[in-house]
Amino acid sequence: MDSREQLPYAWPGQTVEVAKLDVGDYTGHHVLDRLRIERKTLADFLGCVGKGRGRFERMLEAMTIYPQRFLLLEFTLEDLTRGDYRHTKVHPRSAVGSVFGWALKYGVQPLFVGDRNHGLATVRKLVELSTKKALEEKKGALADSTT
Repeated sequence: MDSREQLPYAWPGQTVEVAKLDVGDYTGHHVLDRLRIERKTLADFLGCVGKGRGRFERMLEAMTIYPQRFLLLEFTLEDLTRGDYRHTKVHPRSAVGSVFGWALKYGVQPLFVGDRNHGLATVRKLVELSTKKALEEKKGALADSTT
């Protein structure tokens, strides 16, 4: 987990390594070179569509070196299209267009998880699956090198 994460997920029963990541908020010990997950609340995301757009797009560009990259959104697509945002003038069409435009431009997969609880479950599952795949690939590579 990135040390700059503002509202980090709690990981009951697990030891979590906190370190400064170059990009993203979450990854896994065995998948540092392949997985990045950027977490956003609705308010955070709207800031990235508006005033923070340039900085956010530079971060998305930097994420492209990782083959598995996700934008974990702690809200629903319906929340985004409804447009009853506070403290912003971002139009819903601009917000929705940004999500899918960034997916196409930077290859980051948007995951509308709805809330923090589902966000935590999604991060845990992504790290688990990515780690399993990495270890299987490593095991396969070792087997190939011994034959």
